[in-house]
Amino acid sequence: MHVGWIAGGAGVAPFLSWLKSLAPDPKRQVDGRLTTEKVLTAVGGDTTASSVFMCGPTAMVESFQSGFRTAGVHGRQIYREYFDSR
Repeated sequence: MHVGWIAGGAGVAPFLSWLKSLAPDPKRQVDGRLTTEKVLTAVGGDTTASSVFMCGPTAMVESFQSGFRTAGVHGRQIYREYFDSR
């Protein structure tokens, strides 16, 4: 299985902690603005074998969720946590 993680705003903190617990020296890829296509390419492009975990502002999470569903990622493979200030 391929996994993509997307975080924004305060949602970055829990992802960094999780990442550090998995690998002492994780690889980081940042190349301009993050898009659904860039995430799917980074995780191998196979929408049937990819899961995506997201945490961040509602608008960001909903935009990515819509993009992944349009690209063919099944809803059960998309995990989201909304992290918005009120």
